[in-house]
Amino acid sequence: MGLTGETLFASGLFDLYGATHETPRTLVDKPWPAIQRLKATCPAHPYSRVTIARIRSAMDQMTDFWRRPANPTGGMRTTTFD
Repeated sequence: MGLTGETLFASGLFDLYGATHETPRTLVDKPWPAIQRLKATCPAHPYSRVTIARIRSAMDQMTDFWRRPANPTGGMRTTTFD
């Protein structure tokens, strides 16, 4: 149900940084170094306005919540992004 754009949010997917902004786009399998490059080359991007430590902290908070068996999603399998 709903529009196709909503499917992304309903899927449980959280894309930290999955593709570069350059043309042609390149898939990113190691987001932390890619975000560092993004911060250096695109100072107007929202990731450039916060530290990597703050982004990692936010990701840790979200994945900690998702891992809890009592959360509405019933826990999740996570992937390490290092």
